Amino acid sequence: PGGAIDSDGKSVKVRRMYLDWSPMGNLDLRIGVQGAALPSATFGNPVLDADVAGIVASYKFTDMVTLTGFWLRPFDGGWNKTETKNQLDEMDVFGLVLPISGENFSVTPWAMYARNGNDSDYWTYRWENTGSGDVPDIIDEFKGSTNLWWAGAAIELNFLNPFSIKLDAMYG
Repeated sequence: PGGAIDSDGKSVKVRRMYLDWSPMGNLDLRIGVQGAALPSATFGNPVLDADVAGIVASYKFTDMVTLTGFWLRPFDGGWNKTETKNQLDEMDVFGLVLPISGENFSVTPWAMYARNGNDSDYWTYRWENTGSGDVPDIIDEFKGSTNLWWAGAAIELNFLNPFSIKLDAMYG
């Protein structure tokens, strides 16, 4: 997002802007453009690790168990003012993360579902970020509403101090 400061053509770019809110004791909400990443025990999660607009809610049940749910919108072409209908140019993502930790272990299962709109830029973005060159015309064949899903877990075991075992598993 950007906004004009003055008539001199300069603008301010905002990378992250969000509101942290705790409406009650163990519930935390984060609303706005924020860094969002799925759990990883090793080198980062390739499924989701980006700045994105959305709402994230976390509820801490105990010191060992927390549940996080989220709605994110990583792609949105914006409202076309010449049209009176929704262009279906967005992607909406819903997910759950359940970190469970103990003295010598941590297991964090997660699941994510995405509904990709007809005119979303998701497939073009994927192609451009693989380093595969120019976007081919065949990408248009992928256009259309798409249901996407992923599931996985980040696991850390520390029973053999100072050694630890770390594993990331994902499918989708």
